[in-house]
Amino acid sequence: MNGHTSRVARLLVVMLFMGGPAWGQFTASIQGTVVDQSGAVVAQAKVDLLNTVTRVPATSTTDGSGNYRFLSLAPGSYKITVEAKGFSKSETSFTLETNQNLNLPISLKVGAATESVVVTTEPPLLNTAETRNQQTLQAQELSTLPLAGRNLLSLISVAPGVSGLGLAGGPGVASGTPGTGVDIFSTETAADVSANGQGTVANMWTIDSLDVTSNIRQGVLNLVPNPDVIQETNIQVNTFASEYGRGSGLQTALTTKSGTDTFHGLASDYFNYQPMYAKYSLRGSSGSYAPFHSNNISATIGGPIIPHHQFFFFFGVEPLRSSYSTGGVGLTFADGAFASWAQTNYPNTFGTKILNTYVPTHIVGTTVLKTANDIFPGTCGTAATNNLPCSTPMIDSGAFNATNFRNGTQYFVRVDKYFKNDRIYGSFFRTLLNYGGPAAIPQFSTTNSTWERAFQVNWTHTFSPTLLNEAVFAQNRIEGKLDETGDFTIPGISVTGQNLGYGLGFAQGNFIQHNYHWRDVLTKIRGAHVLKVGYEGWFGDDVEPFQGPWSHPAFSFNNLLALAQDAPATEGGVMYDPIAGQQQLWDWNAASKTWGLFVEDTWKARRNLTLTLGFRFDDQGNPYSRSTSTVFGNFYLGTGATFDQRVATGFAKPTHNAVNGSPKAYTPRLAAAWDINGKGDWLLRGGFGMYSNWLTPANIQEEFRGNPPGLILPTFFAANAPGNRPVFVPGTSSKPPFGFTFPALAGTALCPTAPCLDTAGGIVGAGLSIGGIDPNIVSPTAYIFAATLEHKLTSHLVASVLYSGSHTSNLVGHGNAGGLVSYGVDINAVPGDLIGKPPNSAPTRLNPSFGAIAYTQNDRVGNYNGVTFDLRARVGRGFVDASYTRSSSQDDASRFPTAINPHQYYGPSPWDVPNRFSVSFNYELPGLQNGQGFVGHASGGWGLSGTSIYQTGYPFTVFTGASFSAGGDYNDAPVNTVKG
Repeated sequence: MNGHTSRVARLLVVMLFMGGPAWGQFTASIQGTVVDQSGAVVAQAKVDLLNTVTRVPATSTTDGSGNYRFLSLAPGSYKITVEAKGFSKSETSFTLETNQNLNLPISLKVGAATESVVVTTEPPLLNTAETRNQQTLQAQELSTLPLAGRNLLSLISVAPGVSGLGLAGGPGVASGTPGTGVDIFSTETAADVSANGQGTVANMWTIDSLDVTSNIRQGVLNLVPNPDVIQETNIQVNTFASEYGRGSGLQTALTTKSGTDTFHGLASDYFNYQPMYAKYSLRGSSGSYAPFHSNNISATIGGPIIPHHQFFFFFGVEPLRSSYSTGGVGLTFADGAFASWAQTNYPNTFGTKILNTYVPTHIVGTTVLKTANDIFPGTCGTAATNNLPCSTPMIDSGAFNATNFRNGTQYFVRVDKYFKNDRIYGSFFRTLLNYGGPAAIPQFSTTNSTWERAFQVNWTHTFSPTLLNEAVFAQNRIEGKLDETGDFTIPGISVTGQNLGYGLGFAQGNFIQHNYHWRDVLTKIRGAHVLKVGYEGWFGDDVEPFQGPWSHPAFSFNNLLALAQDAPATEGGVMYDPIAGQQQLWDWNAASKTWGLFVEDTWKARRNLTLTLGFRFDDQGNPYSRSTSTVFGNFYLGTGATFDQRVATGFAKPTHNAVNGSPKAYTPRLAAAWDINGKGDWLLRGGFGMYSNWLTPANIQEEFRGNPPGLILPTFFAANAPGNRPVFVPGTSSKPPFGFTFPALAGTALCPTAPCLDTAGGIVGAGLSIGGIDPNIVSPTAYIFAATLEHKLTSHLVASVLYSGSHTSNLVGHGNAGGLVSYGVDINAVPGDLIGKPPNSAPTRLNPSFGAIAYTQNDRVGNYNGVTFDLRARVGRGFVDASYTRSSSQDDASRFPTAINPHQYYGPSPWDVPNRFSVSFNYELPGLQNGQGFVGHASGGWGLSGTSIYQTGYPFTVFTGASFSAGGDYNDAPVNTVKG
């Protein structure tokens, strides 16, 4: 069970103008049959549809079977008026949801045309034309349910059939995503949510027509919107539509608000600060939190650009100005007494300068952790340690407490214009984030910045009442600069026994990504069929001018005495040209493009039966290099009777494209919704579909970073020949390569003469860790099957049971880890090789030209079975939804002790949650005096809301770093495990 409790004081100021918001993602539709009181169909009835907020009308006529349809609609409030000769006019008001195919049958009464029958309905709890399993959160829920960090992703995990901890952590959240937080301002946000046993890597996210799923990390979002500009969040657990090629897990569609013919808006401030929390960082501790506070402001306004001309705008802005406490981070670091001893005995070394100049501050609770006698037992006080007194304090421990800052701003604007036969709208997002703060060693305090720009343009043209075309173009650009400021003349330094190092790890790192999307969908109504034919294309790149990070050396020292003596054990972290044998600045520039076609038929086969049949083809792209410095050096298996022999004879060579050909996907899908007794109170729906879990271009091409014959990351050891040893000196510049002196690769024992590569494309003895990918790789394919039985118990209460299953083939090694840039498992190893060997022994390599080879291939599988029981109710003032899921998710896609026969490790997936219960509710309290007057307005609008999730814990694996020198793969002391 996971619990998350926050204490947040909210200062909320709401400014309401006349009218309410409209919204527009034009993916919803309405279908129905017009009948008389005897059940006979009424043909040639006039059906008028009006969006009651934007006042945009549409007209249709029932066919010979009494059927009518309206397509490409924005979710929102509508009124349908039906007129036929000899019948009273019927008016029905209702609410339409995102991506919904709403079945709205209408019964006419015999009477005069001047008579009217008016019906007002809530969103139907049981939609008999719906083939999806989904939950829609509307504006009321988004504004009233608790949102961690004002991030609507924190609500995704409450949907029935979804597991995970959302933004609270878990196996789906990667620590490597830049600037990740619980707010909306990161350019790469990972959420731990899973459906159909597919994990976070199979999730897809769209905002209106813009796909905001990362092309770098599977299932990660590049854009999270301000919840106040979102009208609906549609969480689709099972959808068998063919409009998108991926998304075998969760497909989440967010719909933005648009303007209307009246002005409307709001303003709010979500505020918290230190006195609202416990006084101390730890219970019973005397170390209090460092000061912190947060102002998360939001403001929106929408209305007409030209009144009464169906020309609207909507604008939103959300600034965050916050500081936060580090919360007492435990650190181990050099004791000042040793630094003073080093100043006396090694006054002129670079290491002594570091020890005495780069000193941690703001440390509380300092205690001596280790003395010289602990580190050098038997040799302290002797010539072996330059007579270092055994009582000298060496390493201290303490807690660092400081206040960091996190400031962000997101802007949103949307413009809509309706013409007689055309509808055009465009939207624009701009997200800015700055974060950072003091470090324990002040000289290494730094700042970071990320920013994003996203826009889309949507044009729909109506040729006739039965034929329309929708065209979309969208672009998303993100960029980030990490470790922008600080002292870059000090290399990265780590010392055995302490966790506080020196230097800035990602010195002036910069990343840039562009994504361009375009799609066109033609829709035709033909009798009882709605036919769609569509095309979509995508282009994206991955630009990494990492000159700073890969020219800033990193040194390791066995102890503090070695640091004072300028005696590093290793040096690495710097890119070298293996052809010239010299250091070279890094610059990566790769791109890819994809395209797909789909055809789909939504067929109202009978009055109580709707079928969805679709087929999709996708060319998933073949990443390619766009610069001479971007070398795709793939590892190719050689010849041999066994896989190990093929690794031993394998080789690395360059290629312009990442793989031999673009992976192709052919994915049919079928779904049905059956109103069992034709009365709308029993519904059976289900379907089957194939989905291709698209490996992102980065998943494929970033395997080649650091691969020969491109730039490599060699490690230099103290035991090497003199010209090939680490060079431990300070830098002289604040710009890459920072004025460091680098050891030579050419002219050494590793590389006597340039070029340095052997016939296999590696360097024997250099231990080059590389990546590789099967040149015939295909994307993993998921086979999803689901069935749901729903029963309307009362007009406001529905019970349902959902079965969902999946089988996934062609998974890749380590492909079940969330948020990673690249996958692969080490194939250049001998299982059990290190057992019985001394500590720190180098492993035996099948291919001595390389170190570890993280190789990606399609040799893994996964399976899932789950049953969900759900009870949901909706009344005029609120809703409640409670669900319980019993499930099992298993695969063999993790990293294991050996890459051979991974199916021997088949077991629970990282996201396997056997038992899960979730509940969410919202109720708006009625105002006094029927909401009239000052008292009515002041007392109205208050509500009660909440969410709660209880789930069994995730699987975990116990690893040990203990020495194997005594034989066996065990710790020296027994390990006790406790189930829980």
